[in-house]
Amino acid sequence: MATVQNSHIHLPPVAGRAGWITRLTPSPTWAGESVLFSESVARAEAVLDITACQWAAELATRNADHITDALPEFGGGKRAVEVLRLGIESLIVRVLFRLRDMDPEMIMTAEAAASIREMVRRGISYERILRALHMTQADLTDALYRDCRKVVPSVLLGEQMAFISAELFGFFDRFGHELAETYREERGAWERSGDVTRAEIARNLLEGDMTPGQMEERTGYRIAERHHVALILGSTAPIVHDRGEELTGQAHMILGSFGCTAQFMAPGGFGRLWAWGSVADSADLRLTRPPVGSEILLVAGSIGDGVQGFRSSHAEALATMRLATLREPVISDSLLYSEVEVPALMSQDLDALRRFVHRHLGALAEDSAYTAELRVSLLQYLNTERSLVHTAKRLHVARNTVTYRVRRAEAILGRPIGADHHALHTALIVSDLLGAVILEPNKSTR
Repeated sequence: MATVQNSHIHLPPVAGRAGWITRLTPSPTWAGESVLFSESVARAEAVLDITACQWAAELATRNADHITDALPEFGGGKRAVEVLRLGIESLIVRVLFRLRDMDPEMIMTAEAAASIREMVRRGISYERILRALHMTQADLTDALYRDCRKVVPSVLLGEQMAFISAELFGFFDRFGHELAETYREERGAWERSGDVTRAEIARNLLEGDMTPGQMEERTGYRIAERHHVALILGSTAPIVHDRGEELTGQAHMILGSFGCTAQFMAPGGFGRLWAWGSVADSADLRLTRPPVGSEILLVAGSIGDGVQGFRSSHAEALATMRLATLREPVISDSLLYSEVEVPALMSQDLDALRRFVHRHLGALAEDSAYTAELRVSLLQYLNTERSLVHTAKRLHVARNTVTYRVRRAEAILGRPIGADHHALHTALIVSDLLGAVILEPNKSTR
């Protein structure tokens, strides 16, 4: 289980009830960033100083890891943990405000409210959220006690410890009341929207807790004797925003372009929309990579038949989304499972995927502009079934340039392209999708 580690503070003691709060610093190895909304970051840095904000961001990250280890329902991927951390970091910063200058503002922040809203839509109970809050309170108290001892003179330590204890007790007591009210409001809005019903129906059918006939009766969306394709759409914004209507509109348009004559949609949590479309004859479906709007990521499974096809196409879309969100940063894109099937299956183990890429690309896996040019050229060369002419057209370069790049790539690989080209092709697709996440750092910048 993850634990909250000590911050490293090497500063002279300071006088005053809470002046030392601004001298908190993160550990020397911390290289993360805040996930707060930009306006909140600006205000926090103005009140607390940048290093104290970094301390809060590091503590929030470690506490989020602690919570997801103990309460796995808060996890489920990078975006899920970001949403959890968003609420935690905002609470820690608000506590530091209070310790610094007795900030009188409302305790419930925009970030905390957004985090609670997403948890409601995920089906996380109030009791589990309250337990996570108690873990945050405990980790924050321990961290403040440790760092207070490092900067406060011994004659003032008792006063400061009592001050921290009283302020944290008062803060979390008030926040607990606001949490209960916010949870009730968000749960009520969620239930009134009808989204919760569609989400529960989709999950029940996927998990085998509902028959196709029951779903058809409740939604009018036919499962039996239909061919289905599943989509997942999500926002690529660093933090989830409520874009349900926009995602729904995109899904309607895309499923229509595929040729689907029936559609069903349900919220998937954390700024995600699950969608299915179907036809009576699979020959009527035309799956192509559609254009998507700004800050939208779309993935699609392959065509499946009946209830098993409804489930398998969704599982394929989930695997493709997992692959797409490994990228840093996550970008607007559309991906079909059929185009990335092997990388999507392999992405469940990122370390194994990284070893696969390095094994088959060798020195060509270095993250540099030169090797990137060679990889792109080689990928297009294999995509066009080794056609120099078609590759040159796609890259908008001369045919001789393609020939040179292919030969240079072979020299770096130490083998001809034809040797195990299927694995090579897959490694190139993965490196093109994930970039620095999967490649070796450039030697010149190490």
